[in-house]
Amino acid sequence: MEKADHFKIPALKRKAIIPGHCHQKAIMKMNCEEEMFKDMEMNAEILDSGCCGMAGYFGYEKGDKYDVSVKAGERMLLPAVREADKRTIVIADGFSCREQIEQLTNREGLHTAQVFTNGLA
Repeated sequence: MEKADHFKIPALKRKAIIPGHCHQKAIMKMNCEEEMFKDMEMNAEILDSGCCGMAGYFGYEKGDKYDVSVKAGERMLLPAVREADKRTIVIADGFSCREQIEQLTNREGLHTAQVFTNGLA
């Protein structure tokens, strides 16, 4: 670790699916996250899911915007979350992504920080 050389990344030998926040994927990429999950010995699958559909406030608006939001999520993200084994961790760092997952599936998306602090690691 470049900035916190005293920090040891905990091992987490579990499967995880990670949609990656669309803004993060577009601007910063997911390279650091991929490396971190590999260091955690996690079986991590970063989904090529595009946008979750929520897009901040967009997915909350009634009518066409809500419908578009759901359709975008149903392209890949939401079916992947529903089909994932119950022991598979769903890691979604974007607030909108976590909200879309919680509202339209029976799962909860966790922020990477929650994975470290909730005793999962």
